[in-house]
Amino acid sequence: MLRSDPSIGPVLKVSEVLAERVLKAFTRPAYKPMAQRVIAGLSVHRLTTGGDIYVPVGATAAELRDTLCLYQPGIEDLGGDPADDLLTAVQTTLREIVRTVNGQFISRAPLGDKTGEQYYLDLKKDVDYDAQIEKRAEALSDDALDRAYYGAIKQLMERTDENNYVTGHQIWQYQIEWQERRVDRIGYLFFGAPNDRPAAQPERDFYIYFIQPFKPPRFRDENKSDEVFIRLKGLDDAIKRHLAFYAAAQDLASTRQWRCEGRLPGQSQGRPARDEQVAAGKADDCLRSYLPGQDQDPAELGQGRLPPRQAAPGF
Repeated sequence: MLRSDPSIGPVLKVSEVLAERVLKAFTRPAYKPMAQRVIAGLSVHRLTTGGDIYVPVGATAAELRDTLCLYQPGIEDLGGDPADDLLTAVQTTLREIVRTVNGQFISRAPLGDKTGEQYYLDLKKDVDYDAQIEKRAEALSDDALDRAYYGAIKQLMERTDENNYVTGHQIWQYQIEWQERRVDRIGYLFFGAPNDRPAAQPERDFYIYFIQPFKPPRFRDENKSDEVFIRLKGLDDAIKRHLAFYAAAQDLASTRQWRCEGRLPGQSQGRPARDEQVAAGKADDCLRSYLPGQDQDPAELGQGRLPPRQAAPGF
């Protein structure tokens, strides 16, 4: 009777699948009893969400620790606060459950402004798209990461819907207000180095180059007063990770499986879209501009802070 109930049957089916996988393949035997209780607890929680068993709402590790009265033998001998040590054990168990089942049927959701995340049974998650993104991200080349970087910059510069000025090249006309003179000057934005730039006509007042951060090309800087080079300074693991996830999601979105299932960037728990936003935001913080003998924040280019010789092109 219960299995035929559409608000109960899917939960029972997924709960049994998860319990069997943990029983047969859990990678941390010492935590297996706790893992089984956690799955049972998440299954019960899935039935308490007001009749909607698909809503992305779950329980945090701390809530599971307290409401299920979880216990791990030997936790009191670790020497720290038993409650904190037990919370760490629960978090470890949750991660191992996700790893054991390859991310299927279990999802995580952020807690808004709060720190941490909640876990819940995701009854329709028979394929772990986030795991696919992470796996693809690990194998990306520097060229792919550079393309992702340019995608984030296009978002930052609001050029996502604008056609390239020269077909086959990532170059756009760009207008900057010279605030001190209250006039606008027109130039070009280009993704790449000067030796790769097409001969855009007509000539303009300035040329802004965004240099590839992961596989920078070799070129000669001729110290021209109308050229500005934008480089990503202080590249860290965080921005590389977000760019890699964004690039992997874009790559997977072009595959037949993701197209057929409607899994486009931004639809797998919103993660690729978040990665694009974070990558663009971090790029905004880390970009540096280089003029002859200068190293500046790009925000200063349009505020009349350059020396007279550099400001001549119209910044």
